[in-house]
Amino acid sequence: MKLSIVILTFDAMALTRRCLDPLQEVLRRDGDVEIIVVDNGSTDGSREEFLRHDYIRYFYQKTNRGVAAGRNIGIRKARGRYIMLLDNDTIPSVDAVRDLVAYMDSHPEIGLCAPRLTSPEGLTQRSFRPYPGITEKLKSLTGGNSDIVPAGEIPDCAIEPYYVIGACQIFRSDLTKRPDMLLDEKIFYGPEDADFCQRIRMHGYKVVYNPEITIIHDWMRAGRSVFSKLGRRHIMGLIYFWGKWKRLR
Repeated sequence: MKLSIVILTFDAMALTRRCLDPLQEVLRRDGDVEIIVVDNGSTDGSREEFLRHDYIRYFYQKTNRGVAAGRNIGIRKARGRYIMLLDNDTIPSVDAVRDLVAYMDSHPEIGLCAPRLTSPEGLTQRSFRPYPGITEKLKSLTGGNSDIVPAGEIPDCAIEPYYVIGACQIFRSDLTKRPDMLLDEKIFYGPEDADFCQRIRMHGYKVVYNPEITIIHDWMRAGRSVFSKLGRRHIMGLIYFWGKWKRLR
């Protein structure tokens, strides 16, 4: 199998259905693809809804153990040569999915690639990022880092940032066959994506942001407030990440 697409959901049936709709066209045109939906314990009818569709491989978890743990379930079940992680608030297209696979096929030195993410209005989101150190996080908290990239700062060719956010990533499944290369489940929510990119580079591969391929990301900034439960878990994940890599900035 060529490609496994893994989507994580939690109490977001309508949003996940919107993400899945264009992927049915991917399946119709390219049969060598599977779609895996991992449900982190939804109680909104998602289980009944998605079990009805035989084009989905659906895995329900009774409890929400976080982004990394949920995605790891899909990664372990994946049978494709490549694995694509998609947030359920993305709106993928057939061309974008095909182009990402083709780009990986033609660049064996790349372990992970992410496309340009845009809002539904066409604004480019800041999905390619430097090390998520304390200085960068303080800038975000104080408004110094906008989520939108000014037109003059958008790369016009592929670049190698420290990491790309996990809303859409494609990587070689062989990497995750190694015992140390699943997502770090000690991080409930962020920065598991930065940690994953760092470990891919340690295995000799490049991490690339390719602005020539675009996917819409209708960004749902859940838990943005540091005072929310998810916000606190994000901070705990950052503290763990800084200690793991012994680097604050």
